[in-house]
Amino acid sequence: MGPVNTTSNNNNYTVDGVMKDGTSGTAQNITWTTSIDGSPTSPITLSNRWIYKFQNVSNSYANWTSLTQTSPLAVAQGFTLKGSGAATATQNYTFVGKPNNAAITTTVASTNLNLCGNPYPSAIDANAFITVNSTAITGTLYFWQHSSTNNTHVLSGYQGGYAAINLTGGIAPVAPSLINGLGSSAKVPKRYIPVGQGFFVVGSAVGGTITFDNSIRGFIKEDDAVNSTTLFKNSTTIPNQNSLYYNAEDVVATDTFKRVRIGMKSTDNYYRQILLGFMENNATEGYDVGYDGINIDTQLNDMYFMNSGLKLNIQGVGYFDATKSYPLGIKANSAGVVNISLDNTENIDTNQNVYIFDATTGEYHDITTTPYSVSLPQGLTENRFSLTFTDNTTLTSTNYNLQNGITIAYANSSSVLSIKNNIVDTTIEQIKLYNMLGQEVAIYSVKDQNQQNILVPIKNFSTGTYIVKVKTDKGDTERKIVFN
Repeated sequence: MGPVNTTSNNNNYTVDGVMKDGTSGTAQNITWTTSIDGSPTSPITLSNRWIYKFQNVSNSYANWTSLTQTSPLAVAQGFTLKGSGAATATQNYTFVGKPNNAAITTTVASTNLNLCGNPYPSAIDANAFITVNSTAITGTLYFWQHSSTNNTHVLSGYQGGYAAINLTGGIAPVAPSLINGLGSSAKVPKRYIPVGQGFFVVGSAVGGTITFDNSIRGFIKEDDAVNSTTLFKNSTTIPNQNSLYYNAEDVVATDTFKRVRIGMKSTDNYYRQILLGFMENNATEGYDVGYDGINIDTQLNDMYFMNSGLKLNIQGVGYFDATKSYPLGIKANSAGVVNISLDNTENIDTNQNVYIFDATTGEYHDITTTPYSVSLPQGLTENRFSLTFTDNTTLTSTNYNLQNGITIAYANSSSVLSIKNNIVDTTIEQIKLYNMLGQEVAIYSVKDQNQQNILVPIKNFSTGTYIVKVKTDKGDTERKIVFN
């Protein structure tokens, strides 16, 4: 919404100018105070000490910019504030003014954060927004959710966190650093962003113009449990389509992509959810803008997928393949027991089990119904766990043959990795190199080489210890090699 006029659209606005108290059914001007707390008076009283924006700056808490209720905001800029302290779970806010329409733009610099907001009097399609802005932003949107029972003004006492969504799907919020905890929320953002909802975007490596336009708008109600996030009571009656009040939603095709969400609960009760989505032809095994999501916070406790040297909370890959595995990393603030659980699946066969493979013990743990509990030291645990869909325990004898039948040596004088395959009817297809952080640093296709004498030149690698992973048509094996 913007100021009412007859000459122009999409004008700058102020919080006081467009946001009103709708409790009584009639929009009333909000009473503003400079005190710390608001109050559920009639009309409601809000504190202007908590109005902030975060526009096109680096990820630092100090970069929040304080506003007042009369400070001008550009159309696509979002803002935050605190409520009246009403005892009810929700407060009725009414937005008034001239509705925004058509093209609206703002800018974001390289790797900077920008607090945007849905500027239209309708929902917007997150998938369409991400696609339209794929060159300017990283392709993941972040939504803050505050616990409804948490009313402290002390940052370290906040209970809340950032949920995220991209083209692969959404994940529940997690408490960032400096925050006490998440509270009880498990809300996952859906494809359509409601009216008035603010969200963060992150500038791509080059940044650029962020565009809102009518092509990303849709008529989706907030009580749509499939497509929207905020839930209200469903209407049980649908007016006749010829009626003036016909209120049917836009038709949204239901996708059939397979998705798996797993969660990690730390020993001090922090919870992190991550998502693996099988996006078929739309994504690859590498990093894909809009399909892979990096967390914007540094967490004391965390779990993530490790891919292409990145730590991902949302990972989009190609077609589902039960034989593949997806490396996990875990960060623990305190030593103790960590639980890894299966939160939910979408479009996955009900007979398909989900496993966590523990490379330290060599065991597969079925988390389909029971979480995997494991004691971990403080700090990072990488190169140990992976998510997979096949229990390869029965292949122990084959793996043993691979371990003993494939030799790997490195000649420092010639900087050549020499691999000999002494197993009949087994073909080495691929060689991968990982550093000790679990990051893939090189990949070589060798299936067409002489299997008895595979030679891989090693160039431009720093001195140190590396993991050589040998992929064969009968399974995988790996060794540690030192490059001098």
